[in-house]
Amino acid sequence: GPITAAGSNEVPSLLERQPVVARSEMMVTDEDRKHWSYLPLKGPPLPAVRTTRAVRTPVDRFIVARLEEKKLALSAQAHGRKLVRRMYFDLIGLPPTPVQVESFLRQWTNNSRLAVESLVDQLLASPHYGERWARHWLDVVRYADSDGQESDADRPTAYLYRDFVIRSLN
Repeated sequence: GPITAAGSNEVPSLLERQPVVARSEMMVTDEDRKHWSYLPLKGPPLPAVRTTRAVRTPVDRFIVARLEEKKLALSAQAHGRKLVRRMYFDLIGLPPTPVQVESFLRQWTNNSRLAVESLVDQLLASPHYGERWARHWLDVVRYADSDGQESDADRPTAYLYRDFVIRSLN
């Protein structure tokens, strides 16, 4: 039936109804709120660097600082053709087609930063990304479709786990 006020047959109007609030058995105390997990996120202080020409993002500062500490020089920026191949192999484990290389190089000529960001987004969205990177996890858990010995019995449903890992990365 309709919701009524306690001890009454009256049905409160929508304006009088209070939202139902879920209560937890465990309340968070002021002492609990001092724990790091309740504190606002804050980044680490950025290291000072002598060479700023290669610093484009905060992450670059950490890389350049470590290189300076080890007295190493930063490698030169890769050119478009080399960069597109590196991105394809690193992210999806496959080479780009000639058409994909030429498409990237056209974008690279107009706006190199946007071309890189766009291609990285495209490759991360590719199903091949999950296939490439799932391989590492599947190696750790010793995934196989069969027992792999003399008996070499098939594991008919093993592919379900493999596909789950791939999907979880895509």
